Amino acid sequence: MPSCFLLRDWQERFVRAYQTNLKKNFLLEACTSAGKTAGALHAFDSLKSVLDWRFLVVVVPAEHLMRQYAQDAFNLFNINLFYSGTVKSLGRLPTPEELLPQGYHGLVVSYQWLTSLKNANSLFNDLSRSVAGKVFLVLDEVHHASCDLAFGRACETAFPDTIISHRLMTSGTPFRSDNKRILGNWLTYVQLEQNTYQCIPDFRYTLADALSDQIIPPFSFVTMEGEFAYRRGIAVYNGRTFLNASDEQQLTDALNTAIHVEGDWVKEAILWAHKRMQRDRAKGLPECATYVRVPTILAARQMKERILHLTSENALVVVSRDDESDSNTNFQCL
Repeated sequence: MPSCFLLRDWQERFVRAYQTNLKKNFLLEACTSAGKTAGALHAFDSLKSVLDWRFLVVVVPAEHLMRQYAQDAFNLFNINLFYSGTVKSLGRLPTPEELLPQGYHGLVVSYQWLTSLKNANSLFNDLSRSVAGKVFLVLDEVHHASCDLAFGRACETAFPDTIISHRLMTSGTPFRSDNKRILGNWLTYVQLEQNTYQCIPDFRYTLADALSDQIIPPFSFVTMEGEFAYRRGIAVYNGRTFLNASDEQQLTDALNTAIHVEGDWVKEAILWAHKRMQRDRAKGLPECATYVRVPTILAARQMKERILHLTSENALVVVSRDDESDSNTNFQCL
């Protein structure tokens, strides 16, 4: 581990807990910005020789995160991970037999890659030949992998018990909005009531912990009430709120209406946030800013224009990938 990198206290405590409770399947729940990547890599780095882990496999929830994860692994722990996916000249992913002699310690793939063609089967076969039982698996943001859907089934195909020595699964939100189980055979669930189950992490680091440790700045959640109307087909629903939605579809419709870029709720939210930002800047916090997250690049550009029109503030748009119209997009009003 490079001498310039200092582990956070919670990461050290997590790895000690992992070492003393070395389960086949371990779930780390840690909030956004806590440092789940460094914690997971530290677990591998500290135990790879003791447990004879010969190969590290990391699965991430988006293609563009493969390179980022590999760079973090190298910069933080000198762990060299292949992250380019299928190589055109080979027509496949390089095998462990090809990567290990080149100084690689493992590879990073995405859940999407696993579900393409027969990639999950191919990776299973590659791991079986030379490193079966010697693989340490990290499933990053594992809540993306439901056992009933494609991502989860691909993971179960590629990484059965015969291949994997240990699985470390990480998530900031170990639950799904569709209420499906996250790889139910590998994670621990307890029943709360009929047809309702809760996923139980083996180690938990919360927003409150991160706030106490000053890893994240103070924050607050503000709710904005009010009624609005939305349309589905030829039907118009007036006087709706999130609280009076009677089913999942109405709740979805209400949410989509509320976050519509040209909608009145967004207008009120922007004006309120801008007023609050100006107040805090006047109190001696010049770095205070407003952050808006939207689902697509197109919506980001539209939101930038609306913010400029409403506040005369020129928002900075930050996107994950310019060439994907459906990429998640963040932008910050500076």
